[in-house]
Amino acid sequence: VVGSDGSIGNSAGACAPGHFQGALDDVRMYNRELTTDDINRLYQLGGTTKINNTLRSQPSTEGSLVGHWTFDGKDMPNGLAKDSSGQGNNGSMQNMSTSTAYVSGRMGQALHFDGTDDLVNLSVSSALDLNSNYTLSAWVNPDTITGATTKATIIKRGSNASNNDPLAQYWLRMNQAGGALAFVTADGTTAQT
Repeated sequence: VVGSDGSIGNSAGACAPGHFQGALDDVRMYNRELTTDDINRLYQLGGTTKINNTLRSQPSTEGSLVGHWTFDGKDMPNGLAKDSSGQGNNGSMQNMSTSTAYVSGRMGQALHFDGTDDLVNLSVSSALDLNSNYTLSAWVNPDTITGATTKATIIKRGSNASNNDPLAQYWLRMNQAGGALAFVTADGTTAQT
């Protein structure tokens, strides 16, 4: 199943609908819980809006970075979403046109997902198996937050068996009706903020 091991923008397969519609930028995964200071530094990094120029993490967060997809031009050769963390967790654009998917983002260039079948399929890597404290982050700009009750995938890791996806190791998603974020963990529990 496409996207069953790891994906950005679409959960694909049996737990569809999981299609995100809008722009995603600067998706990051850390193998530890970030501190309030770390989060504030990441937020401050978002002050740049230059195309193709994402600022890198602060030194306090770089050692724990296991996945970083900037979606900037230099990190997107021929539809490959390069992992800037140094861990080699590259992804591939699927069902996305390179002429329409690249848009201005919060931190450089972002990818626009059509809400139908676009996704970045992540390579299978044990570095993405986050079994203890960890942090997922992304700049999210949905096209709409009203309408369908789609569980729109931001980033996901694990196989899928149902709409609630109890087998997902982790699944950060947005309910596009109302814009509530939800996080599903390996045991099937859900927390909403």
